[in-house]
Formats: sequence, structure tokens, C-alpha cells
Amino acid sequence: MKIKVLSLKFYSFLRQQERLIEALNELGHEATGEVYAPGIIKKIDEPIIFITEEQGIDSFVRLCGMHHKKGLAWIDFFVTKRFSAVKMWQDRFRRWGGKIVPIGNFEKEHLEMAKIQTDGVIPRCIPDNLFDYHWRGEKKRVLGWGFAHYMKEYNWYKHFGAPIELKDVTRKGHEFLVKFAENNPDWEVCLVTEREALEKAIKIPELSNLEIHEAGGFTEEEQREFFLNAGLFCFPTRQDSQGLVISEAQAMGVPTCYTRAPQQLEVGGGLEIPYKEIVKFPDHFRLAIIDYKDVEEAIYKTYSLSSYLSEHGRENAKRFRASVIAKQLVEVLG
Repeated sequence: MKIKVLSLKFYSFLRQQERLIEALNELGHEATGEVYAPGIIKKIDEPIIFITEEQGIDSFVRLCGMHHKKGLAWIDFFVTKRFSAVKMWQDRFRRWGGKIVPIGNFEKEHLEMAKIQTDGVIPRCIPDNLFDYHWRGEKKRVLGWGFAHYMKEYNWYKHFGAPIELKDVTRKGHEFLVKFAENNPDWEVCLVTEREALEKAIKIPELSNLEIHEAGGFTEEEQREFFLNAGLFCFPTRQDSQGLVISEAQAMGVPTCYTRAPQQLEVGGGLEIPYKEIVKFPDHFRLAIIDYKDVEEAIYKTYSLSSYLSEHGRENAKRFRASVIAKQLVEVLG
């Protein structure tokens, strides 16, 4: 079957596109990809899988309905919205075989609350070949990874009761790992992050046990080296969607700990960092309040259970393999 895989022009989405196209072709399909633009929908004859978030799905559903195209919207989001246009056009979209597939139950529940019909849950995928790599073993070295994303919500909404705990924070919670390095000189901390955003949240100290690298620009081989050389991967995010990087780490056997937020619990396979509450803001962001001591305790526990978590996580990550996810998407696409 010929399949067109479209993606929004985000780095992580484009990586999904590459993995999915490769997996579909290995399954015997003829898959090709393009970056999504509304004008290309009417030019496509084959069924479409669209890797999207809350941006783009409205026009995709509408245009597939208008031009009688068969499309599957594979949607990932953590900034919730009403999806009014999707609701308006979904019947016509479905008349031509259209499907809406969220990546997790958090997204599914929100869509269905907005009266949008969904067609199962299929998570984002990781490369099958990550399982060819093996964690290099226990060490007191913590890795944090991702664009930090400084949050302005406290400044915007402080007069409306925004909690002081969310003042000067990053979405990824990387300031916790800087503090961990300060408080634990016998540990090494390696952060691949957005330094400018992190510096808005905290003053970064000069520490011999703290490495900071600018996120973006690393080859896949270089990324693997960061993970394989870590003792554990810590993901103390205040808000994220699936957190695919957790599964990527687990596939290589790296022990993981992550926030006990709904989307990360669906990934599973590691040790959970508790949060006090999740605060919802008028701009549709949801941010978790997390205590530093809980992050520190989770790192210690992950280290003490590293052999077990390495094996458990690796087994858990198998369900996210691109070869598995590609089959599921084709089955739903029909």
C-alpha cells in the first residue's frame, strides 16, 4: 500500500516521520514523507498519516473532508484546547475513512470530553536498532535531556493566585538537577539543555561535577553516547506529552526516573517522582509542583535499583518499537 506520511516541522516530529517511513517500508508498504502544508492535501492520492499536535489538526481534518482524502491524524499534545474545527468537520472527515488516533489516554480523554471521536491509542515510536546498544553499567552519573523551556506563567498570573513554587522554573525541571549537583559533590550531572532558558530560572554555579551542553545539533550516535555513559536518566518534567526520550533510554538499558504525571505513567518502566499538584493556567498550560527532595530521593532509589530497572525498562520499551507502532497505525488506517 502507498502511504504518505506528513509531519509538522518540529524536530521530534520529523524524527518520528523518518522512523515511521522506514518501518512502513520494511513492512512492504511504499511510504514517502513531506512536511505538512495545507495546500498539499488536495494533491495527495494515497492514504495519509499525519504526525501532529494541537496545531495543524484543525486544517487537516477540514481539508481531508473537503477533498475526499483518507487520513489518520496521529495527535500528541499537552497544551489543551477546544478543537472546535475538528468537532465541526469530523463527520465529513470520517465519511472518507478519516481516523483520529491520540498517542495516549490523557489526549484521548481530553478529545472525547470535547466530543471528538477517537480510534484507539497508539504511542509514538522509537527506532528498533536502539536495542542493539547496551548501557555501560552502574555509576553515580545523572543525565538530563531536552529543551528546558522557561515558563512565564507565574509572572503572567501571579495576581490571580499562581503558586510561588512555579516562579522561575523550566518545564523540564532541569534546575532540580543543577541543585542535585550542588548538593551531591560525589555525583556527576550531565545536562543537555537550553542554557539560555535555564539561566532565566536560576544562576548556574561553576561546579566541577556539572556538565552543561547545548541541546540540538548532536548526531544520533552522539546522543546514544550520552545515554550509554550515564548511570541513570532523570526526567523531572513539570509537563510533557509522552516523553519519548524515556523509552529511548530504556531501550538501551539505561535506568530511568520521571515525574508521576499521567503521560509519563503511560510510558512506565522506571521509578516515579511524585508531585504535589498540577496547576492549570488560563493559557491551557498545566504545570506540576515538585519538591526537590522528591527528585533527589528518586535519583538515589533509581541508582540503588539500577540493575533491576535496566532490565525492566528495556523490556517495557519493546512495545514502542517503530516496527510495532507502524503495524498498529496501518491496521487503524485500514
